Amino acid sequence: MDSNDLSRMKIQRVPRSLLTLLALLLGLTMAVSLVNAGKSGQWGATELQLQNVDFLPRPVTTTFYSSFGAPTLVVTGSLIGGNSGFFFPQLPPQFTGTVSIDSPGQVLGVVTHLGDNPPGAAQWSLIDDTVLSNTAYVPHFSAPQTSGPASRLTIHNLEPLASTAWITFYDSSGIVMLTRTAQIPKSGALFLDRAGLNLPGPIQASAIIRADRRIYASIDRIYNQAFSSAHAPAQGGFEIAAPMFFAQYNGLDSVLSVQNVSPVTATGVLSYYEGISGALLVTQPFTLASCAALLWTPVPTISNSYGHVVATADKPIAGLVLGETLPSPGSPGLWDYTAVVVDPEKPDTLDRRTAYGPAIFSRYIGWNSQVFAANLSEKAVSLTIDYSSAPADLMTTTNMIVPPHGLAVFFDTPNLPREFEHASLRVSSDQLIAATIWSSNISAPDGYMAYEAQYASPVSENRAYLPLIMKPNGSPEKSLRSPPRR
Repeated sequence: MDSNDLSRMKIQRVPRSLLTLLALLLGLTMAVSLVNAGKSGQWGATELQLQNVDFLPRPVTTTFYSSFGAPTLVVTGSLIGGNSGFFFPQLPPQFTGTVSIDSPGQVLGVVTHLGDNPPGAAQWSLIDDTVLSNTAYVPHFSAPQTSGPASRLTIHNLEPLASTAWITFYDSSGIVMLTRTAQIPKSGALFLDRAGLNLPGPIQASAIIRADRRIYASIDRIYNQAFSSAHAPAQGGFEIAAPMFFAQYNGLDSVLSVQNVSPVTATGVLSYYEGISGALLVTQPFTLASCAALLWTPVPTISNSYGHVVATADKPIAGLVLGETLPSPGSPGLWDYTAVVVDPEKPDTLDRRTAYGPAIFSRYIGWNSQVFAANLSEKAVSLTIDYSSAPADLMTTTNMIVPPHGLAVFFDTPNLPREFEHASLRVSSDQLIAATIWSSNISAPDGYMAYEAQYASPVSENRAYLPLIMKPNGSPEKSLRSPPRR
């Protein structure tokens, strides 16, 4: 939000005795103080960055809910057309909860988590209310016996009535392994790791979350000092894309998990395209039983390469990209994002020739963002990328010609003016594209995070949700901390 909007911002506190003694600050002023703390060597904080993709100013209402469903904080303000704004909310100590955004316009958003419990760095996107349902798909869930990344599910009940959710795990053949039942308070959320799900032993599976209310779900991974998160898709598509994919490239590696979200067997093909040239290097046919998932990488057929992956199938599929650093003495790193749906199972009005990144960093407490934009068409395209600073509303533009199935990688964020420390972007073309925003920080304990760029819809009303983990300890000079794990 720009500085003019801050004067109009209203903070409403819920009249609960437990909150009356807590200072709840939100907005640019708090962001500056936390940024300064970050520059002095401390971790940052959880932040929410929004992007108004309309040309007109739009009012925005941001509501934070506790995990028990109590509205903890409501903030109203506005975003000028085409601009972005960011929040550094200082919520109650040990706060764990969710946030929803209401606006009559097209407002997109991303949460950035920089903390030490859960450890590490992660980003994940808001999801439009019109896409969500009472089902969420989990292409990959892992609970290792000893070491290795461990998964956690977050399930947010979007309705003001209590909900029951059933989480069913499937093996690689689509056979049910086990089912767990969970009760979610009205407007509340659950954070379910291996212990919370009462899993009997190590497990690697796909899953489907079904509930009697509408839900939003995310899939986290936690390992040592590393943390990653991605939303669990509510629907699949006949074509999905992983715009950023590393095949053992300079110590970075990726795996794509593809899940059949239809009630019958699906057949399809995985295609790996080399980064700059767009050359098709690897294809892999697959057959998946209903609800089953596969884990795929082009290694060892190809290695020391980066590019993008496209999966097509005759039945709807969903995907999750798992990224991590290869074993090395350096800092561990995890970055996950949800595969982009290119050809949705249910027709929509999204314009897939333009992709948006609500959260871009340029030298922000050591973080710099890179943009991976894949040309999904059979012809060369001209990409235009527009960066908009937050909240100063400055604009800078870059252009690039991308060959058929090629990948444009924009590394220029470290060279942007200082006003672009926080920014948003728009990548536009006259052909189908998909993009991922990847941020890195070589000095951070977990130096990588990513999210999939978002498409805009001409639908006038937009409400979006996401699970949010905010656990300030009350001091902007210290790291954020979470409550003890159950």
